[in-house]
Amino acid sequence: MSAPASVRGAIKRVTTDEVRGVAIRGGSNEPIELEVRVNGQTRALGRAEKVLSPGRLGYRVRVALAPGEVVQVYAVGDAGSRLSHPHVVPPAGPLPSFGVGAIFRNEAPYVLEWIAHHRSMGFRDIFIADNDSDDGTWELLQALEKLGYLKCFRFPNPQGKSPQLPAYDEVMHRFGNDVDWMAFIDADEFVWPTNGELTAIPSLAGLAARPEVGAIVLNWAIHGSSWHTNHAAGLVTERFQRRAPRRLNINHHYKTVLRTAAWSGRFKNPHQARLDAPWQVKHVNGAPVVPHPRYGAGLSSEVVWEILRLNHYAVKSRQEFEERKRPKGRVSHQAERRETYFTYHDRNDDPSPFSELARSRLTAEIARMEAELRAAGHTPPECPKAAAVLAPPFEGVQGSLDTVRLDEGQLVLSGWALEGKGAPPGRLAVELGALRFESRSFRRHARQDVKRRYPMCVLECGYEWRIPTSSGAIPFEHLPALKLYAELQDGGWSRPLPHRVGCLGPSVTLGGSEQTTREAPPMDAPSATAVASPNSRI
Repeated sequence: MSAPASVRGAIKRVTTDEVRGVAIRGGSNEPIELEVRVNGQTRALGRAEKVLSPGRLGYRVRVALAPGEVVQVYAVGDAGSRLSHPHVVPPAGPLPSFGVGAIFRNEAPYVLEWIAHHRSMGFRDIFIADNDSDDGTWELLQALEKLGYLKCFRFPNPQGKSPQLPAYDEVMHRFGNDVDWMAFIDADEFVWPTNGELTAIPSLAGLAARPEVGAIVLNWAIHGSSWHTNHAAGLVTERFQRRAPRRLNINHHYKTVLRTAAWSGRFKNPHQARLDAPWQVKHVNGAPVVPHPRYGAGLSSEVVWEILRLNHYAVKSRQEFEERKRPKGRVSHQAERRETYFTYHDRNDDPSPFSELARSRLTAEIARMEAELRAAGHTPPECPKAAAVLAPPFEGVQGSLDTVRLDEGQLVLSGWALEGKGAPPGRLAVELGALRFESRSFRRHARQDVKRRYPMCVLECGYEWRIPTSSGAIPFEHLPALKLYAELQDGGWSRPLPHRVGCLGPSVTLGGSEQTTREAPPMDAPSATAVASPNSRI
């Protein structure tokens, strides 16, 4: 049976002998034929036929699976209808223990969220070296240690050395025998499932079951400031929901989840532990880690975000960067964080949503920890109360002319335009050859796609401008060279807004030739800006 492209779904459970999940096709309870692919190869067929609710069908496919294999489910007959994100098969028996090792310095406002998050991810053993904090971090860590949430120790800067690698060594010497695996990450890094799993442990445990694997790496996903200028109320993970595109070079960095039995006694750098042969290093999807051909150790040639990634909130808001990040310098080497660090890491290209389920689980865990701290006589860190103040995401005007068409004697221009502060421009102007038209009389409409890209913008930033052609004044031979401008706040005009190649509508006659329609690229392929954005760095 051929499955239409509207089929979607999710894996709910994977074991060593079956895959369970749901397939969703709106308005139809007809069975859907399924294909289970393991490590990219078809291994079993099945059917979604148990009606859970209208259009929502359950399935259970019996299939022999080994721990560490990667499973996906597809609808038969439609190569594009993948019904699940990749899932790693966990072992059938008891899972190995996973801990987190880190070095903190002056992280008081973020400690509870970071610990609560990683506990909710399944990391129950947390080991922290405190690098001479003087903002209450050390006192908070000691209080949490007494409550059983972590183990900590004071770790001043070694003479003539940066503290991060010696701190990692000390964590391993003190606590390496306490857990089977240890993730070495920073206070601004959060392990994040991307395949629908609620915790990280089943996926990691699947790879851990492979006896040859000595380390698993998680690639960065750099998150920017989301245009926040101040340290506002809210969690890190809910305030900063914009990230860099996957292709950005810095995302090739990774951090290591180390099998403690494989540790050679040294780290190459903060990203990579040195392993002796025959231990192997794998991405979380089971692929071998190939060093980046240009940058080498600590960066992989491929950025793998499937299954798990490491969300890196490197700068947070501008205020937090200036008051907290910059003064601390770097723990990996002795150098200050310059303005270029903020500029390079402040990437807000794509949305990175924080689900309500994840938020509710995290806030519940934080509330429980705070209650235990108060009961033990320790006051939790005071949370900021300020509302977020957002900076303009760009200067000048950004937008696009998406389509040009004729409709009942009118030339119709449509697209979107925004000023840097998020409001649509008051006037538009169009040039056709020697003629120029200016107008405030155009219809505004909602553009959800633009709103997702620029959350602070006015939703009604789309425009449709109809210019009468009955007078015969429109020089159609110049239509391909049409230029559209938007008014700037100072009363001037932007450079021409970019328009899509082939944006002419159907049956527009240009000098006796017939122009045909081509579909414009989706909004997610960013258009050029009328005035260059300071954040537009690749």
